[in-house]
Amino acid sequence: MGNLAGDATASSFRMSLGKKYESLGVIALIMAFAILASAGFVTIRAEQYRRDAGASLRHTLMVESALHRLDGAVRRVESDERGSIIAREQHNFGASSELSRRIGRDMSNIATLISDNPQQVARSAQLAPLLEERLALLDQKIELMKQGRFDAAAEIVRTGRGAALMEQVDALISQMIAEEEQLYRMRDETFQRATGSLKTSVAAMIAILGAVAIFSVALTHRQLAALKNAYDQLLAETARREALEAKLRQSQRLEALGQIAGGIAHDFNNMLTVIVASLNILQRKLKRKESDCEAVIDSALAGTHKATNLVRRLLTFSRIQPLTPTILDAKEFIANIASLLGTTLGPGVNFRTSCDEGLWPVRVDPIELENVMLNFAINARDAMPDGGRFTVQIANRRVNAEAAQDIGDIAAGDYVSITVTDSGEGMTPEVAAKAFDPFFTTKPIGQGTGLGLSQAHGFVRQSGGHIEIRSAPGEGATIEMLLPRAEDEP
Repeated sequence: MGNLAGDATASSFRMSLGKKYESLGVIALIMAFAILASAGFVTIRAEQYRRDAGASLRHTLMVESALHRLDGAVRRVESDERGSIIAREQHNFGASSELSRRIGRDMSNIATLISDNPQQVARSAQLAPLLEERLALLDQKIELMKQGRFDAAAEIVRTGRGAALMEQVDALISQMIAEEEQLYRMRDETFQRATGSLKTSVAAMIAILGAVAIFSVALTHRQLAALKNAYDQLLAETARREALEAKLRQSQRLEALGQIAGGIAHDFNNMLTVIVASLNILQRKLKRKESDCEAVIDSALAGTHKATNLVRRLLTFSRIQPLTPTILDAKEFIANIASLLGTTLGPGVNFRTSCDEGLWPVRVDPIELENVMLNFAINARDAMPDGGRFTVQIANRRVNAEAAQDIGDIAAGDYVSITVTDSGEGMTPEVAAKAFDPFFTTKPIGQGTGLGLSQAHGFVRQSGGHIEIRSAPGEGATIEMLLPRAEDEP
């Protein structure tokens, strides 16, 4: 008991420790995947931040490019205007007009691009009227030069208003370009930081993935080790239980042998008592020269026959009793012993038989089969003290390989089934499990040896067949014998 308690305690401790490790492993995996998810979220955010910084950087480049184009267009207008006045040529008037229109489009584009920068919007508001005035002077000069009044156009230039306007325009455009260059530097730094953060996040995520992988492999290895340990313990426990079961079976065999020896000793003692007593009486009568000795001799012979019958039953149970098998027609055999079975059952029992057509022949010892049927009838009669029904059914039965495997102690093939059913009080599962044990009986002392069903079991098994009991309390009992089919006719 102490070992069992210790094993139970150790087993309980291993189970609790295993559950603890399992819980810790699950918590650790959840935390690892939570950290991994956080790293993934940070990586996504860093990538979005980098994209935003890149978009701002490209926006700055677009604004700066537009400002440089505007500055180039304004300077081109100034250059074309002076060249036309000096050379007194009119072929550049169309180009100057086209430049004026392009300057207008560039200003509109710049206004859209810098709408998110209040300082640039303010400078654009200052620049727009200056450019309008400067372009108005240009249109005025072009109109004069179209009329051939180049001196009047040159006079406007000499006033210096155009140069003053250009200085203011150049200054504002330079300020706006400088602002955009500063923004470019700032946004480029932001873009570089975002790129660095992204690289850091990706590296961290890779490191966490590696850590999670290493942890998972370690956890799996530990679980496999625990599983192997549990499997080894299971094998050890199985071996221990098999050893205990072997000892138990040995103990049961010894107990059965003890019961058999006790039963044989008891029965032989009763029979020898009768024989010895009869011989003592015979001896006294012979000394007194009495003549009535036949009754005493008959009593001694009856005891001797009972002992001989007991030995024969034991040999049949042990399956070493020599049998004399004969090919029989089971239907004809049951019909021949029907009157004997009816007399054994008594008038209060309704005896019926049922046989299928085309029954196969069987090869069995008819004397032993008759004894088995008589034992069935006696047991049924004792189980129905107030009367009842006793039925014998005979049928062909083909046992396939699967059915033979389910039955367990029979080969696949053709058999003749002899089923005996009574309406008695039935048996409990415990009694039915011991019904074939030698000297097991539920009858009162002196009313049965307990060898009837064990003899039937030995006879059927020695004949190459199978026997089983189906019973339940209050539902009667059914005993079925499967006897192998004989190829020859009786």
